[in-house]
Amino acid sequence: MTRLSTTALAALVFAALSGALGVTLGAWAAHGLPEGVNRLAETASRYALFHAGAMIGAALLLDRIGEGWPRRLTALTLVLFALGIVLFSGALAFAAIGIATGAAPLGGTALIAAWITLAGAAATALRRRD
Repeated sequence: MTRLSTTALAALVFAALSGALGVTLGAWAAHGLPEGVNRLAETASRYALFHAGAMIGAALLLDRIGEGWPRRLTALTLVLFALGIVLFSGALAFAAIGIATGAAPLGGTALIAAWITLAGAAATALRRRD
């Protein structure tokens, strides 16, 4: 069995904690927030959970995609997913309790960039196969 790198393991820890945060936000939205405000926490929950799963996939890909640019782009993908989850889901969770941070657009941009970077990593690895 192939051992995972420290970077991949750290990303898996972050992704698992993001998943736990997503479940917590979902429960908070369902049971602890008034109607209307709970939509912010529900959205934060969905994005944290969905991108935690994507981050797990990227973390497992990191040590298998090859060296050079594919690996660097996959590592950048992990950083962008982490930033995006913190900034986007965090901003929405804070907004649900009345604290506006203005960080959601930055977080959303980071999440979009993560997906594009992941596509670039895969395309670069595919091009090297030929």
